[in-house]
Amino acid sequence: MGLSTLPGDQLQRAFFGDQRGITDLGNLGGSEVEPLWLNEKGEVVGKATYAGDEIAHAFLWKQGVLKDLGTVYPAIPDAAPAAVLAWA
Repeated sequence: MGLSTLPGDQLQRAFFGDQRGITDLGNLGGSEVEPLWLNEKGEVVGKATYAGDEIAHAFLWKQGVLKDLGTVYPAIPDAAPAAVLAWA
């Protein structure tokens, strides 16, 4: 699990790798994304932003779909990692 950028690209890309290869997790439209936890089912939770990069949202990546789990404390951008791990 990790982050990647392509040369000249302003967007971070979250990914994880397994015996089948590397999977791009996508993003929510912003330039920031960070995978934080991978469980035994292959589901990933993390945080990501929408265009404008103002507030981080928790996400769940499951079976190829990135789902926005929302924010818990919209006024505190750095609270997202704690909220994400609560979902894990």
